Order: sequence, then C-alpha cells, then structure tokens
Amino acid sequence: MNETQLPLATAWKSFPGIKAAVLPRIRATCLHCGFEPTAVADGEPFYDEHQTARRATVLRGVAARQGEGNACSSRLIVEQAAQRFFELVKHATDGLRGRFTEREWEVLLSCEPSPAWHWHRLTTVSTMVADDLGIEALDELHPDSELRALLVKLEGLSPLENATLVDACERVWRGLENPLR
Repeated sequence: MNETQLPLATAWKSFPGIKAAVLPRIRATCLHCGFEPTAVADGEPFYDEHQTARRATVLRGVAARQGEGNACSSRLIVEQAAQRFFELVKHATDGLRGRFTEREWEVLLSCEPSPAWHWHRLTTVSTMVADDLGIEALDELHPDSELRALLVKLEGLSPLENATLVDACERVWRGLENPLR
C-alpha cells in the first residue's frame, strides 16, 4: 500500500461522527450508476482515491451509448465494454508474452507496488518507470545500460500494450500468475 492509499477501516475510524445507522448507506449501491463503493468488505484492501474520476469516465461513456429513452441498460453497456477490453487484452497478451526478462519484471513491478494502478491511456509505463527512478531523459543513462534498454522497449508499446502491461502487473500484485511470462 502506498501513501496515497488509506485503509478503509482507518478512514472510517477517522470520522467518529459516522454511526452504525449511517454505514449501510455508505455501502449502498449508487442510485445513479449501480456501482458499489470500494470497500474492505468487498475485498478491496484500500481506499481508492481515483475511484471518482474513473467512475465519471465510465458514466460518461455509458451515457454516450445508452440511446433514446435508455434503450440499453447501463449494466449491459458496461458488460459489453468489459468483455471487449478483456478480448483486446487477451490479444495483446499473446504479443507481449515473454518480451521482458526477470530483472525487467522486478523494475516494472517495483514502480507501482499496488494491486490497483492509477493509469491513464496517455500515460506510458515507460514514463511511470522513469518517474519512479527519477530519470528525466534517456540521455542520463549509459547507451548500453539495461535500464535504458527497458525504457526504449517500453516506449515502443502501443496504448493497448501499455494497458495490457498494467493489467498484468496489477494481477501479479493481486497474487495471481503473471500472464506475460
């Protein structure tokens, strides 16, 4: 858990005004989108500070696809989007499998030691690794260094490959097998 993640149990204890009668409402399903908030009871070990922005993106995407009179349910639209994402990641996984060495995996996994990465499609894993290590430009590294080779390799990834790599790293931090090895 990094310093931007607060255990939910600690967060609730920090607000003594929350009474037992109020807690079920906090855990209730959102009336607008049908999602439940992230919580320890749901198996989430931390408070997710990026949940609001992520949920807003999902809600905008759903609204843009519902049609006149909500012709399709938000659940169907989210399910379709998730299925498409999983299919795309599965396809990209085949192309990424075996591309990284054990040492490179150590660097990748250490840049964001969390089961839920804050990643955006405009952010590359190369940038995440470089930022984590305090590297501002490739010129700072020796031309033959392993780290430079890794960053160059990461720079060549497409947005889908970046998303797939993030997904694989999150899976590893969740205790699952690395699908890219």
